[in-house]
Amino acid sequence: MRTLIYFCCCALLLFGCNKSLQQNDLLAGRGALTDVSATAVAIPKSTAKKIFIHWMPWFETPASRGAWGYHWKMNTRNPDVIVNGKRQIAAYYYPKTGPYASGDPDIIEYQLLLMKYAGADGVFIDWPGTRQRYDYPDNLANSNALINKLGAVGLQFGIVHEDRNWDPGMAADAHGDFTYMQSNYFNQSNYLKTNNAPVVLNFGPITFHQPAEWDVILNGLSPRPKVIPLYGFTSQVGSNNAGGEFPWIYQDHPTVVNNYYAQAGSFPLSIGVVYPGFNSFYAAGGADGPTWQIPFNGTGTFSTMLDKALGSGVNIIQFATWNDYGEGTIIEPTDEYGYSFLTIMQQKLGVPYGQHELELVTRLYNARKQYAGNGSVQQQLNQVFTYLANLQTGNAENLLNTLGGSNPPPTGTGVLIKNKWAKHLFV
Repeated sequence: MRTLIYFCCCALLLFGCNKSLQQNDLLAGRGALTDVSATAVAIPKSTAKKIFIHWMPWFETPASRGAWGYHWKMNTRNPDVIVNGKRQIAAYYYPKTGPYASGDPDIIEYQLLLMKYAGADGVFIDWPGTRQRYDYPDNLANSNALINKLGAVGLQFGIVHEDRNWDPGMAADAHGDFTYMQSNYFNQSNYLKTNNAPVVLNFGPITFHQPAEWDVILNGLSPRPKVIPLYGFTSQVGSNNAGGEFPWIYQDHPTVVNNYYAQAGSFPLSIGVVYPGFNSFYAAGGADGPTWQIPFNGTGTFSTMLDKALGSGVNIIQFATWNDYGEGTIIEPTDEYGYSFLTIMQQKLGVPYGQHELELVTRLYNARKQYAGNGSVQQQLNQVFTYLANLQTGNAENLLNTLGGSNPPPTGTGVLIKNKWAKHLFV
């Protein structure tokens, strides 16, 4: 997706100076994250920190939008080319499902159940906003499709706002993004809140750098959200509008994240970050973007970053990312890494489930595709989903066994998007 570095060395020096079934995460004495009663049974785990996974909504297939999207092909790949059973995609890693459409209900079900069984409390949605431009409306529709399924799985959500999708001078238009959130998201019981204020992460700011602009963007909202910008950017949002900061993936790994953890106690809401590495396809895909790397070291980088986050004082841990194939920061199951990142999460978060349960979720997905169009079997698969959402894994497995649900999935179909990230973020 997007990977940040600090804009100058002096900024880096400045920054460096210094659930079980029900959980209440205290914010270092300054308030509490609002817990919610999920529709489904919550996943038990030993850590009290909230676990959120950063998810991208931008994948489409010919079946969903009539063409392969940018993030599966960039400028050099053709997913219609199939070699050894795999489509030619713009990534160094291949999803176990094959390339997919983000709005596919079977994919959404699969992804959310995997997140849950890995220990997630919720999803941070990389949200495009309401501007009628490029593929933004499709991304919004995909985001809403995921949001509509979250309650049934028992997960929370929060928005990661992309102010970059607006142009300078359009703060009044960006205000519409937040009125949309107010009308459609903030009133949902599973929206992430702190001290009753909705939490909105901002990936930047990129376009709006003055607190007065954010006053316009947030004007009249009730409840008024707390905006969480990237590490070091509270001054651009305004201290009255901001509610903390969060780090991302930096070329200076892991120094910047370490500096953030050293200061985490000073933020009203602190959010750590865990990633497997960084291995972008931009150069091979003929696209703009960073080409530096953070080695995966097998799963070593992921394990180390998770240990750092768990040992820090942060309230929330954000996993970056679920499915950014272009930047190679994927933790969802792939042919190359299997379920390894998710099983590490299970072990380190104290989740009493393992790879077998993750494989049950994959069997459900495979059966959805195998029996597409068979209404009777789909009803049975709906029951499998309900069992899994409520942690009745034995019942789910027994029902799957009557369907032959372990059959392999079909060769994937799968996205339509444009690369529009601000060039000044990349070095």
